[in-house]
Amino acid sequence: VDEPGTKTPPLSPDNPTIFTEEVVDGRTKIVVSCLDGAGQYVREATTDVKYLISLYVTFTTLTTVGYGDITMRTTPELLFGIVMMALGASTFAVIVGNMAALLGKLDIRATAFKERMEDLDDFMHQENLPLDLRFRTRAFFEYGYNHSRDIPTSIGELSTSLRTEVALHLYSDLITTVPFFKDCGKNFLTEVILRLRGQTLSPGDYLYE
Repeated sequence: VDEPGTKTPPLSPDNPTIFTEEVVDGRTKIVVSCLDGAGQYVREATTDVKYLISLYVTFTTLTTVGYGDITMRTTPELLFGIVMMALGASTFAVIVGNMAALLGKLDIRATAFKERMEDLDDFMHQENLPLDLRFRTRAFFEYGYNHSRDIPTSIGELSTSLRTEVALHLYSDLITTVPFFKDCGKNFLTEVILRLRGQTLSPGDYLYE
């Protein structure tokens, strides 16, 4: 700090930083000036500008847009850069979120089964079931998922003709193998099919003992 009555050191590359005194509102303030690349001394930025620069660097780092070869130098440029990075990051997050939601809805049944298996794995791990029992339990549910032919409850809302066609398409091959049902009409077979209750058995299980 320059003492009263002394002169400010000469400006030169050998003296890149200088400290001068200024009286502002009756108070003495130390002003720092640094030598820039053009060989000129630039005064220290104000507190507001420092805060804005810190905010710009924070946004640039968090959004990972990179610092680039062209940097913001003026206050309007810093404000514009911060706003654009915030809008760009928000837009990108919304687009990615919507795409993830759309992909998740492509196969709702598979998503529900995956969540069910995750709950099952947590249960078996918590109860410390033997590995063989865990494997057979998972195999049971996976076999039922891959070979399930359950009729959804919404089929009851269809018209009689559509309900008959859907039911016969799903189970006519099984029903007609029973001699008693071979000569029955379509409407009767449809009512029988709609009252069936499915039961899944994994390979090796006993159906009746």
